[in-house]
Amino acid sequence: MIAGNHPEISFINSRAGTLQTERTIMNKGKKKRASKQPAGVKQLRMRITVDDPLYIGLKKIKISGKELGSLPPSLYKLTELQVLDLSPEREACLFYHLSELPPAIGNLCNLTVLAVDTNKLTCLPEEIGELACLERLALSNNQLSELPRSFSRLFTLRSLYCSNNCFKHFPTEVCQLKSLAFVDFSDNFLKSIPEGL
Repeated sequence: MIAGNHPEISFINSRAGTLQTERTIMNKGKKKRASKQPAGVKQLRMRITVDDPLYIGLKKIKISGKELGSLPPSLYKLTELQVLDLSPEREACLFYHLSELPPAIGNLCNLTVLAVDTNKLTCLPEEIGELACLERLALSNNQLSELPRSFSRLFTLRSLYCSNNCFKHFPTEVCQLKSLAFVDFSDNFLKSIPEGL
């Protein structure tokens, strides 16, 4: 038990009724809260759902709002994830965007669905080609103008959403994906589409 001789520690009640500690730092007579620690693997696993009506039975995590500004590194340790949704969904959330997708995305080897639409992505990491189980990829409403070479290794990809980006040339990497059943590159700056696509 912490006695009263530790003024830098205060207790607050959480909604669950448990006690949490909040460390404050004294600086020139003012209290400043220490930066919040990123969610650990255990906390993130508690947020995994399997009852999304669109992906029933699949292990899914949805991250939006302020969390998009600084994704916890522990997210990329959840190798059991099958659906990862990093898209803002409400108007109130549109103030927060994902500006880059880190190389660690390649660790999520069991992903079948990745949604990163309506962000501010200008490029994708080469490691995205390591998502060998990916079937659906939503990239619409970003600032992409090209795809990485490794994109051609997404052999299981069936649906690709790339509308409203900055593509001037149709990515040749897409032409190599034989499993694709749906492709959307509307509202880009394309002048032509490869024959036989």
